[in-house]
Amino acid sequence: MRLVSVILLLLYFQVSTLPADLTSVNTTDTSDMILFVQKQKGSENKYDKPLRISTPQAVNRAQQLLEEGKWSKVKFERQTPPTYKLYFQPTDGREIKAVIYDVWFTNGYAEIYITELHSYKRLNKTNSGVLKEIITSSK
Repeated sequence: MRLVSVILLLLYFQVSTLPADLTSVNTTDTSDMILFVQKQKGSENKYDKPLRISTPQAVNRAQQLLEEGKWSKVKFERQTPPTYKLYFQPTDGREIKAVIYDVWFTNGYAEIYITELHSYKRLNKTNSGVLKEIITSSK
Protein backbone atom coordinates (compact mmCIF):
# COMPACT_ATOMS: atom_id res chain seq x y z
CA MET A 1 0.00 0.00 0.00
CA ARG A 2 1.11 3.50 -0.64
CA LEU A 3 1.52 5.74 2.34
CA VAL A 4 0.84 8.63 -0.01
CA SER A 5 -2.85 7.90 0.48
CA VAL A 6 -2.53 9.09 4.05
CA ILE A 7 -2.85 12.81 4.48
CA LEU A 8 -2.06 14.22 7.86
CA LEU A 9 -2.75 17.86 8.42
CA LEU A 10 -0.84 18.21 11.62
CA LEU A 11 -2.07 20.47 14.34
CA TYR A 12 0.61 18.53 16.09
CA PHE A 13 1.20 18.17 19.78
CA GLN A 14 1.85 15.04 21.77
CA VAL A 15 -0.47 13.83 24.49
CA SER A 16 1.16 11.54 27.05
CA THR A 17 -2.01 9.54 27.73
CA LEU A 18 -5.51 9.43 26.38
CA PRO A 19 -7.18 12.73 25.56
CA ALA A 20 -9.22 14.02 28.51
CA ASP A 21 -12.44 13.65 26.52
CA LEU A 22 -11.70 9.98 26.04
CA THR A 23 -10.93 9.11 29.64
CA SER A 24 -14.29 10.48 30.72
CA VAL A 25 -16.08 8.18 28.27
CA ASN A 26 -14.18 4.92 28.73
CA THR A 27 -13.86 2.92 31.88
CA THR A 28 -10.56 1.40 32.94
CA ASP A 29 -12.29 -1.65 34.42
CA THR A 30 -13.13 -3.86 31.48
CA SER A 31 -14.30 -6.83 33.55
CA ASP A 32 -17.88 -6.00 32.64
CA MET A 33 -17.21 -4.82 29.09
CA ILE A 34 -17.55 -6.38 25.65
CA LEU A 35 -15.42 -5.35 22.69
CA PHE A 36 -17.38 -4.97 19.45
CA VAL A 37 -15.51 -5.30 16.16
CA GLN A 38 -16.96 -4.31 12.81
CA LYS A 39 -15.03 -5.37 9.69
CA GLN A 40 -15.26 -3.41 6.48
CA LYS A 41 -17.26 -5.02 3.66
CA GLY A 42 -15.62 -4.65 0.26
CA SER A 43 -14.02 -1.30 -0.49
CA GLU A 44 -16.97 0.86 0.51
CA ASN A 45 -17.74 2.45 3.85
CA LYS A 46 -20.03 -0.46 4.85
CA TYR A 47 -19.42 -2.85 7.74
CA ASP A 48 -20.41 -6.34 8.85
CA LYS A 49 -22.62 -6.93 11.84
CA PRO A 50 -20.52 -6.34 14.98
CA LEU A 51 -18.55 -9.30 16.30
CA ARG A 52 -18.70 -9.55 20.10
CA ILE A 53 -15.50 -10.32 21.98
CA SER A 54 -16.21 -10.98 25.63
CA THR A 55 -13.15 -12.90 26.86
CA PRO A 56 -11.91 -10.72 29.76
CA GLN A 57 -8.24 -11.19 28.85
CA ALA A 58 -8.82 -10.20 25.22
CA VAL A 59 -11.02 -7.22 26.15
CA ASN A 60 -8.50 -5.98 28.75
CA ARG A 61 -5.53 -6.35 26.42
CA ALA A 62 -7.34 -4.63 23.54
CA GLN A 63 -8.29 -1.72 25.77
CA GLN A 64 -4.71 -1.42 27.05
CA LEU A 65 -3.38 -1.33 23.50
CA LEU A 66 -5.93 1.26 22.44
CA GLU A 67 -5.50 3.51 25.48
CA GLU A 68 -1.82 3.36 26.41
CA GLY A 69 0.86 5.35 24.66
CA LYS A 70 0.95 8.76 23.07
CA TRP A 71 -1.80 10.23 20.97
CA SER A 72 -1.30 13.02 18.45
CA LYS A 73 -3.93 15.69 17.96
CA VAL A 74 -4.42 15.74 14.18
CA LYS A 75 -6.89 16.14 11.38
CA PHE A 76 -6.55 12.73 9.73
CA GLU A 77 -7.95 11.97 6.32
CA ARG A 78 -7.53 8.80 4.37
CA GLN A 79 -8.75 7.77 0.95
CA THR A 80 -9.91 4.40 2.26
CA PRO A 81 -12.38 3.83 5.09
CA PRO A 82 -11.08 2.03 8.19
CA THR A 83 -10.67 -1.72 7.93
CA TYR A 84 -12.13 -2.12 11.41
CA LYS A 85 -14.25 -0.09 13.80
CA LEU A 86 -13.89 -1.00 17.48
CA TYR A 87 -15.87 0.08 20.53
CA PHE A 88 -16.67 -1.12 24.05
CA GLN A 89 -20.06 -1.58 25.73
CA PRO A 90 -21.07 -2.97 29.16
CA THR A 91 -22.16 -6.61 29.45
CA ASP A 92 -25.29 -5.69 31.43
CA GLY A 93 -27.06 -4.23 28.39
CA ARG A 94 -26.66 -0.58 29.37
CA GLU A 95 -25.57 1.59 26.49
CA ILE A 96 -22.86 4.14 27.12
CA LYS A 97 -21.47 6.74 24.80
CA ALA A 98 -18.94 4.67 22.93
CA VAL A 99 -15.63 5.91 21.65
CA ILE A 100 -15.22 4.50 18.15
CA TYR A 101 -11.69 3.54 17.21
CA ASP A 102 -11.09 3.48 13.45
CA VAL A 103 -8.31 0.99 12.69
CA TRP A 104 -6.22 0.40 9.56
CA PHE A 105 -3.41 -2.15 9.27
CA THR A 106 -0.66 -0.85 6.99
CA ASN A 107 2.69 -2.59 6.47
CA GLY A 108 2.32 -4.47 9.76
CA TYR A 109 1.37 -1.39 11.82
CA ALA A 110 -2.02 -0.57 13.32
CA GLU A 111 -3.06 3.03 12.73
CA ILE A 112 -5.81 4.15 15.08
CA TYR A 113 -7.92 7.28 14.81
CA ILE A 114 -10.73 8.68 16.96
CA THR A 115 -12.71 11.01 14.71
CA GLU A 116 -14.61 12.88 17.45
CA LEU A 117 -11.37 13.80 19.20
CA HIS A 118 -9.08 14.17 16.17
CA SER A 119 -6.65 11.83 17.94
CA TYR A 120 -4.25 9.52 16.10
CA LYS A 121 -1.62 6.98 17.05
CA ARG A 122 0.30 4.17 15.46
CA LEU A 123 1.15 1.02 17.40
CA ASN A 124 4.53 -0.66 17.07
CA LYS A 125 4.64 -3.90 15.06
CA THR A 126 4.48 -6.18 18.11
CA ASN A 127 1.42 -4.47 19.61
CA SER A 128 -0.16 -4.19 16.16
CA GLY A 129 0.13 -7.96 15.77
CA VAL A 130 -1.43 -8.54 19.19
CA LEU A 131 -4.35 -6.21 18.40
CA LYS A 132 -4.89 -7.84 14.99
CA GLU A 133 -4.88 -11.30 16.58
CA ILE A 134 -7.51 -10.22 19.14
CA ILE A 135 -9.88 -8.67 16.64
CA THR A 136 -9.54 -11.28 13.88
CA SER A 137 -9.38 -14.59 15.74
CA SER A 138 -11.99 -14.17 18.49
CA LYS A 139 -15.50 -15.34 17.86
